[in-house]
Amino acid sequence: MTVDLRTVLFEDPSEAAATVTAALVGGKPGEEISGALGRMPDAAKKAVLDRVGTAASGLLEQSLTDVVGAAWSKHTALRDAAVATLAEPGAFREVELATHTVSFAHNPAVELRVGDSAIGTVTLQISVEMQIKGLKAVVRRGRLATINAGSSDIVGSLKLMDSRVAERRLTLELPLDLPLGNGIPLLAADTDPAG
Repeated sequence: MTVDLRTVLFEDPSEAAATVTAALVGGKPGEEISGALGRMPDAAKKAVLDRVGTAASGLLEQSLTDVVGAAWSKHTALRDAAVATLAEPGAFREVELATHTVSFAHNPAVELRVGDSAIGTVTLQISVEMQIKGLKAVVRRGRLATINAGSSDIVGSLKLMDSRVAERRLTLELPLDLPLGNGIPLLAADTDPAG
């Protein structure tokens, strides 16, 4: 099961880009930019909206697994298990993860230009807070290899120019075993994707 940020924020993930561009054109998030868009020829307006849509799409394609993995790489018990399993090839460690919260925020900006003229900067703000309950992590070869059971209450929001475009609350029940491919590195020195 792969869940990306688009799935968290939108009931219909295919509508994400259209929602962002509609908000930009509608004037709600930035009257200066929407006014400039209104004065542009159709081809230039389409190019600008495509650029913003591409930036938003790239941001929303991030996997929740990657977001959580980045947070867990700082978790002391997981790091200790990583060190132990690197020292003992073939070994694994199970780490009980008490109920905890993982937060993620990202604030990219896209500068909009027509020719040599800047017409403004569009800022996107995405934030996700996850309360994760009842998980057990399995660490092998210094990497988070599998997550066993659990659930997560998630609140996510997407803003365009400080104006809320999407907000959603949901609960995800995790499958009994969620294997993580080659695993998520838990130690900074781990750069080998094959583990």
